[in-house]
Amino acid sequence: QYTLDSNNIMIDTENTETQSVKINGFAGIYFYNKGYHNLLWDDGMYIFNLTVDISVEKEEVIAIAESVK
Repeated sequence: QYTLDSNNIMIDTENTETQSVKINGFAGIYFYNKGYHNLLWDDGMYIFNLTVDISVEKEEVIAIAESVK
């Protein structure tokens, strides 16, 4: 989790395709890279970054993100 004014976040998306997703109504980006699911979204105050290994399905990753309060 980062505040929105943190503008030095580096994310490796080389050789990946990103997908737009909605997390609790907020825009997010999902991508799979190097054996990990990655999901980033913001809620207007914070940027959240969720990284989960391949043993979890994409749908479960999104459900975990949606459980963040």
